[in-house]
Amino acid sequence: MQAEIILAIGAEGGSIDLVGIKTGGRWKFSIKASDQSWMLDDDDDHTPPTHPWVSTWQEAVVQLDRYTWPQLHPLHVHPEFCELVAENLKEKENLGVTVNWSVWAAKLQLAS
Repeated sequence: MQAEIILAIGAEGGSIDLVGIKTGGRWKFSIKASDQSWMLDDDDDHTPPTHPWVSTWQEAVVQLDRYTWPQLHPLHVHPEFCELVAENLKEKENLGVTVNWSVWAAKLQLAS
């Protein structure tokens, strides 16, 4: 079974993709980041960060929250997840995170 892109976000130096696999009516999620900034760290460990598969949307958002995803540029939002992504963006905004709604609205199919 092939993973589907749930949320693709463009970031300086790479991209962040939240991918999912649907089996038996349930989704599993993981982050696939092409960000190379980890290589610039001063430590000797140049292993890219790993993101295990998780079985809930909340766990997926915890993985996304390792990045400043609400402030980055969305490239794609899976139609089944537009509402959940919008809800999470509103929660982040309520916590004081700046969300560029004019950029996100087009991908979330929301009125600007």
